[in-house]
Amino acid sequence: MNFTQRTLFAGAVLAGGKSSCSGQDKALLVVDGERLIDRQLDLLSTLDPAELVISGRAGPEYGCPGVLVVNDDVAEQGPLGGLAAIFAATLSPHVLVVAVDLPAISPYFLSELCALRASDRGAAPLTARGWEPRVAIYPRICVARIHQHLREGRLAMQDFLTAAAAAGEIKALQVTAEDEPLLVNCNRPADIAGAE
Repeated sequence: MNFTQRTLFAGAVLAGGKSSCSGQDKALLVVDGERLIDRQLDLLSTLDPAELVISGRAGPEYGCPGVLVVNDDVAEQGPLGGLAAIFAATLSPHVLVVAVDLPAISPYFLSELCALRASDRGAAPLTARGWEPRVAIYPRICVARIHQHLREGRLAMQDFLTAAAAAGEIKALQVTAEDEPLLVNCNRPADIAGAE
């Protein structure tokens, strides 16, 4: 993909969760002989991002040379806090995020999300259960809304995406039954085994 200045974006792996279900850092778990963190960075790299970052917890050494690691400014703010930290550390007009524990996501699915963006709009998958915020492309125009929600303690990504969509900042990518398996996350070592 050849991106123009208008369509530049940063690629970010969300790896900041506590990994309480898996008992170990999910980013370092191995699927098909590859660590999840490396798998997701490789996936994002296929789309030629202008910037590549990891949104992670303070402490882990991911061992990914040349990739910026950003930590949340304030702990315990979940993915919304991670998103704020990513935007603060990058310059691109959009940020394409993918959670580290979504090993089935495909380049084609990410390309579909990217195709829905505009200069002042991003896109996120919408399933029968609601928004899927862990693989989405967010526009920089959302930063003010992100900080407003953080100030008000409204950390639920479902609420954030609903508000952003109502304001025209996010467009929904309707997820088909065929694409549902792409959004299955790996929370436990047994899930990882099932993904191999």
